[in-house]
Amino acid sequence: KVVYIYLKQLEEAEVVVINKMETISEADLNHLIDRLDSEYPGKKVMAISAREGTGLESWLRHIQASEPLSETAMDVDYELYAEGEALLGWLNATVELKSTAAFNGNEWIKDIALKLQQQLKSNSAEVAHLKMTLSPNKGLDDIAVINLVRNDFIPELSQELPEDITEGQVIINLRAEANPTLLKQAVIEAIQQMETDHPQVKGTLDHVEHFRPGKPEPTYRLSEAVDS
Repeated sequence: KVVYIYLKQLEEAEVVVINKMETISEADLNHLIDRLDSEYPGKKVMAISAREGTGLESWLRHIQASEPLSETAMDVDYELYAEGEALLGWLNATVELKSTAAFNGNEWIKDIALKLQQQLKSNSAEVAHLKMTLSPNKGLDDIAVINLVRNDFIPELSQELPEDITEGQVIINLRAEANPTLLKQAVIEAIQQMETDHPQVKGTLDHVEHFRPGKPEPTYRLSEAVDS
């Protein structure tokens, strides 16, 4: 059911962009592009590497030069779509950090991401999306950013802090196939584990919201797109 949502998103897209092209072989990449061309004829399929910068200019030029297409509205099974959405728990949280001594924020955010990943795996909660940022409260405009998109992947720092910090704010955005209450508990336990492993750093859960998206109830359902 979650796959149904994903496939509908591909069906709706005018441009399909494959990121992280550097992580697979050229043969596998070409096979993926051919498969997308076959399954979704007429769509623009592009491959990029956001980390290495490959293909970004072509993608941006295409966006700037393209006009939105007017197409027939998708046929959506709203019951199935709602069931798929209901499988995903959502969590947004803010954690305030204070330390008695300067510490490596990059290592801290990487460690808590690994602990949170382990908490979720131990509860058979498949991660759909985890993004965490760490912003220093003083002195730096930079932030550390870490991402995880699957349980069997390693959390990856896409942006790092240039120096140690003494306090900051962590923002957690998490989606996983689990009860939202379980996601909240996993975050709380990960913070507690961090205080055991990094006793000089105090983490306080300042704000948390956890929920499941409501069932989509469209007021109108178009049979075809209409030009304005």
